Amino acid sequence: MPKCRPTTNTAQQQEPVIAPTIIAGSGIAILFITATILYAKRYPSTKDNVHSIQCNQQARPMSIYPNKLTIYLSIISIFAGCSRNSEPIRHTPIPAPILLAHESRTVGTDLLLPTKIFLHKDKLIIFEQVKNDMFKVFDPQTFEHLYSFGNIGRANNEISVRPNNDAVIVSDRQVEIYDVGKLKTIEFGDSSASIIKTIPIPFQKDDYPINRLKKINDSLYYFDRMYREKDRSEFVKLNIATRDRHYFGYYPNWCTNRLSDTDKYRLYLKSTQYNEKQDKIAAFYYLYPVLKIIDASTGICSAEIHIDGLSDFSFRNADKEKILFTEPFVTDDRIYVMWANIVKNEVGKKGTDFTPSIFVFDWKGNLTANYQLDKPVIAFTVSEELGKIYCTSLEEGNIIYEYNLPPLDNSNFAPQTTEHVETAYYTIELPETYATTSKQPDAITLFKGYYGNVNYFAPQRTQEGLTEGRFSGTVCIGLFEPSEKADPNATPFDHEDGTIGKSTFFVNDIETERLIQTTTVEENGNIQAIYHATYRFSIENTRIRLTVTHMRNDFEEPEQKQMIRHILESFRLKQHLNH
Repeated sequence: MPKCRPTTNTAQQQEPVIAPTIIAGSGIAILFITATILYAKRYPSTKDNVHSIQCNQQARPMSIYPNKLTIYLSIISIFAGCSRNSEPIRHTPIPAPILLAHESRTVGTDLLLPTKIFLHKDKLIIFEQVKNDMFKVFDPQTFEHLYSFGNIGRANNEISVRPNNDAVIVSDRQVEIYDVGKLKTIEFGDSSASIIKTIPIPFQKDDYPINRLKKINDSLYYFDRMYREKDRSEFVKLNIATRDRHYFGYYPNWCTNRLSDTDKYRLYLKSTQYNEKQDKIAAFYYLYPVLKIIDASTGICSAEIHIDGLSDFSFRNADKEKILFTEPFVTDDRIYVMWANIVKNEVGKKGTDFTPSIFVFDWKGNLTANYQLDKPVIAFTVSEELGKIYCTSLEEGNIIYEYNLPPLDNSNFAPQTTEHVETAYYTIELPETYATTSKQPDAITLFKGYYGNVNYFAPQRTQEGLTEGRFSGTVCIGLFEPSEKADPNATPFDHEDGTIGKSTFFVNDIETERLIQTTTVEENGNIQAIYHATYRFSIENTRIRLTVTHMRNDFEEPEQKQMIRHILESFRLKQHLNH
């Protein structure tokens, strides 16, 4: 497939071609495949615990790529649970430790129970489970104590009951605290903090209590569900604006079945963190040496990692007095978690030789580093920007331990090379191996009162097969504008059939909606799943729809997600279709 040459300015002066192509309202991007159909299993429902091309070619009908395959739209249950067999269990040994030496930083206030530490904007904040001044705020470089905040009480700027670590919800944009059925947003200023917003959290009897509430976006949260043998759903995804909720994930069946539901819930306690860039959840079980990585949009478990090397550990009879993992910390590309492996009542005791490690995983579940600390720390946070690990301990009452973060290997996260692509209506950057499959990329169709321009881009083929490249999948870009006959209430290009995940975010300050959709194809009696990541946004009266189609639901892997983000950010509208 030859690449097409960039357009010249004269392309903009050409009259658009009105081709007799039908823009399929139920699946413009979804009904086209350019990759070879590979075998792909669909995930059954189960459960788990815890971003110019101008060619002299003729218009091609839009139904070109299914060939002998018949495509059927399949509506998949939203947030179907993690399948027992969706991903094979992977075992990993503990890597050789990298020994880290601390620096003691004295702070100008006493730390009594410093059980959580985090960075928020330009502040280092320590949370303590105390009645008064539960948040201590510091400068992360000078360690100056700036102020304290947070008292128990009934006033507007107070917190009703003493919260635990799980009640403090930290995201990139804000800090919230779950307080007796209400979510309170805390604004940490330069010299003081205040509660700036309080909203009720809707719940129903079957989901009570709400434990370990975590944030996905401004309206979507998730939390642990109590163990119920009848369905074993592990998480509840809650829209606090609409009150809609969905169950996802399956509790594991590691322990003996003779235990009660309450006992199983306690055994399967875990700590999770959400990664907005990856749209994934990392779940670590306190009593089990297991990490699960769960796709937040679909509820599918993409990796289950078992840590090897515990000679005295039994899945059937886990030691309820021993804690293995604590609360993780995540970045766009990495997962950090403290490996404690200690009996609970030994934590903080003088005379013990407890010095935990910090394990580092990537978002595929690979254990890439083991940082051995030299102090009995109980909480930590990481600044990759500053190259630091900050820790607290019960050993000394006014000390923050600071460690230098070893150099990070970013080789796996280098962006793939892209090149400029241009049509008469827009410019965009796509992977360098990609070329158009459309014979008239500037053709305009009219369907149900809407003008449309749709182009497909795919990796080039050679005699040896597809051109090498980390990013994969067919890219479809569609522009749609209403004509004077358009029904303002009809949006034939905005179908949501087969949607298994939906979220919104901002690209270049434009609100963008993302849908993960699935269809199935049948060939030789085999039913195979095909996945589509669709991104929808508007610029004035032009509706833009960009869809990536792939045989695997791997849109959250770093190579895929970084490239999609780059493609979205590079889009520029040159002119409207009806100009």
